Amino acid sequence: MIWSAKQSSFLKTICREELAEALGRADFNASLFATDAVADAVDNIENFKIQTHRPDLGKMILDIANDAGTNNVAVLSCGPIAMVAEARSAVVDAMKHTRADVDYFEDAFGW
Repeated sequence: MIWSAKQSSFLKTICREELAEALGRADFNASLFATDAVADAVDNIENFKIQTHRPDLGKMILDIANDAGTNNVAVLSCGPIAMVAEARSAVVDAMKHTRADVDYFEDAFGW
């Protein structure tokens, strides 16, 4: 799971209230990004570090698809138009350059 939000406090709340069970599983991976946070001001969540920059979706999605081998990968993208366009482009690249069966689901919004 790759989750990006402006505030680290939002990520912490979601992790405590909605993702606590998943975060404790050995077969679950999460990359958390607080894009408006200052590195020194962010408290991490148990074994998960909150990174304080925008995720490189292209590289991350391609890496996940490569690691999947011939298995299925689902990419669910919800966010601003530019972010979902970046995710969509990364999925197209992953479909062209990996052996994974990649499915893409999108929900874009604008302000």
